[in-house]
Amino acid sequence: MEKHYQVFVSSNFGKLTEERRAVVSALLDLNCRPVGTELFGLTAAGQWPAIERMIDESDYVLVIPGSGPPSAARLDVLEREYGCATAKGKPVMAFLRPRGESAPGAAASESKARFRAFRTLLEQGSCRRWKTTAELSGAVSRGCSQLIRSRPAEGWVRGGRAKTDDDYENMAQLTAQVRVLERELAGLRAAEPQGAAALAQGDDPVELEYSLRGNRAVFRGRATWSEVFLVAAMKAIELPTSEDMATELSAWLGEQYNSLDVELTDESLRKVRLQFFALGLMETRPVPQGRAWALTAAGRKLLGEMRGQRSRASKT
Repeated sequence: MEKHYQVFVSSNFGKLTEERRAVVSALLDLNCRPVGTELFGLTAAGQWPAIERMIDESDYVLVIPGSGPPSAARLDVLEREYGCATAKGKPVMAFLRPRGESAPGAAASESKARFRAFRTLLEQGSCRRWKTTAELSGAVSRGCSQLIRSRPAEGWVRGGRAKTDDDYENMAQLTAQVRVLERELAGLRAAEPQGAAALAQGDDPVELEYSLRGNRAVFRGRATWSEVFLVAAMKAIELPTSEDMATELSAWLGEQYNSLDVELTDESLRKVRLQFFALGLMETRPVPQGRAWALTAAGRKLLGEMRGQRSRASKT
């Protein structure tokens, strides 16, 4: 059954007509209905209830702020739309141009510090980089596809193709069976694997192989297991497929080597998966798309120790 999704585009395209057209075209190719203030010519003044309703009815939210600081009024709208989307728990992905690269026609602004802070906030979540219109189109296509796979939304279908009561009853039975199996495996998940202490981890080095799109040569990058775990663990919160995890690790490697074309090899992805599974930090879990990477109790504990904020009492 083919689903359609509504995607809210929070953007600062200004005069970037080709970029706006590329984003709309990429979303339409994915059976997504793009909506947004710039797409409909709306402003926040007096129209916020309509804007908030669009966000509430959307399945996903894309934030494309451009690279140059927008006007103060436009930045207010971007920040408000992002805050509304996160408050409603909408899956959000940002598409960022490199810092310092001016977007044609970008409006002058006295809010540079606010804009930098807003970009920094976006970089802490799911984000993709782009420089050209073609890269933006590809990033939106791949990024939105990833969101749909990793964060399945309700979406909508034609009335004649909607699920029947029998369909929902069968789904409920399957869900109950999955829960029974998960309870049976709970003890195994909590158990720490034998010999884990002898495995490479933490600050131990790891070599990852990758290639560049259009280039058959294989390159090698070095990192520590802690660095790789932090990237993989933050992504595992979203229950990604192996393809999603490969995309995330490739993007991270690309940031280390200043390249947008990095692709982690299948062998290196298997190495990462085997190591974290052997250490008892990750596991696979059934999702509608098949199997997803997920953190174990030990993995969640380690992630909390690495990135969690400590209370004032624990610091004294």
